[in-house]
Amino acid sequence: MTVSRGRWGPVVVTAVLLIGLALLPSTAARAGCHLAWISARMGPGVETHDISDLAPGSRICVNGLLDEMKDQGWEVYIRAAWRDEERQAHYMDRGWTKTMNSKHRDTRERRPTASAVDLAIPGWPWPTKGHAEFYTALMEAAPEHGLVTGGTWAKTDPMWARYGLGWDSGHVKAAGSRRCR
Repeated sequence: MTVSRGRWGPVVVTAVLLIGLALLPSTAARAGCHLAWISARMGPGVETHDISDLAPGSRICVNGLLDEMKDQGWEVYIRAAWRDEERQAHYMDRGWTKTMNSKHRDTRERRPTASAVDLAIPGWPWPTKGHAEFYTALMEAAPEHGLVTGGTWAKTDPMWARYGLGWDSGHVKAAGSRRCR
C-alpha cells in the first residue's frame, strides 16, 4: 500500500484502520465468531467447552439432545461445560449465576466433571426471535432425553421472559432421576 507523505496521508491511513476495526465485530459475528460474547464473558479461572468434561451419564443424554437439535437443523455449540470455583465466583459476582453449588462444578467423579452444560447457537448473546425459537425447541426436546433446561425456570430476565422462557434458557441438566432414552 502506498501512503502519501503529504498532509492527508496519516489521516487516510487512520480512517482506513478505524473503519476496519469498526467492521471487525460484525464481520466476525457473520463468520460465526463470538467476539462480543467472549469479551463480555471472559474472566478469571477456567471454563471448558468440551462434552468430554461432562459426567458419563450426562454426556450420553446431552449427546442425544445435540443430535436431535442438529437433526432439526440447528447449529448448536457448547458454550460452557465444567468451570472451576474462581470462574463460578466471577459469574456469581456479576449476577450471571445464582449459586456456587453449580452443576457445572460436579466433582463426584475422580476428576472435575460437570453434570450440566450451557448450549447456544451462533450469534449469542443478542436475543432475537431466532434465539427464542432455538431455546423453545431445546426446552421441548430435552425431556425426551431425561433433561430439563433453564427455559422452564422463573421468567425473571425480561430479555427471555418476553418469549415465555426462563432466565437461563441454554442451561441443560438432568431432570431428576429420569434416564436417557
